[in-house]
Amino acid sequence: MFKFIRFLKYNTHPARIESKCRGLILLGCNQAMRMFKSDDVRKLLKFDQAGRTEQDRFFNEMTVTNIIMLLLIIDKQIIETDDLERKMYLKALREDTPKNFNAFLKRIGIPKKYAKIWQKLVNLRYDEYDKGVLEWRGALMDHNYEVATNKTLMIFQTVAFGLYQHLRRGKVSPKDELYKRVQGFLLPVYKGLMKKIG
Repeated sequence: MFKFIRFLKYNTHPARIESKCRGLILLGCNQAMRMFKSDDVRKLLKFDQAGRTEQDRFFNEMTVTNIIMLLLIIDKQIIETDDLERKMYLKALREDTPKNFNAFLKRIGIPKKYAKIWQKLVNLRYDEYDKGVLEWRGALMDHNYEVATNKTLMIFQTVAFGLYQHLRRGKVSPKDELYKRVQGFLLPVYKGLMKKIG
């Protein structure tokens, strides 16, 4: 019975991986839409005063950040697991996530030329946040902060600050309420991904 449950949990059949990827991607995209539509967030961003291009940029950053968080968490879990079945399952998830995100964009009617721009943004932010995790850990280790030893929490902190920084175009402040709101919207995604990845 135990072997059968493990087989179901870590099954790498393409249909199973596609279904899992789709669920993980939707979790992040749905929360990005909630954040984008939040009256509090829009007020803090002075959304109504921003042009259409800037408003679209807000949405793009919110959505891509959740995809990056998913990729970084999977990458970390691949490195840390010694369980061969689980490792193969995680690798299949990692490989299919970008493809499934592109398929998601196609399903919701994003034209191909814009989908390519989204893919470039995913690649750009992935490289940036992957490097950022190491920088955050290094900075916190220098101050002996216990949080620096929690690699998954470092991923959350890196993407939360990264999104906040991009929404503010680099003009950040420790007292900015937007940073707290960003953390509040990303936390359910973080918890959901940790639970659902498996």
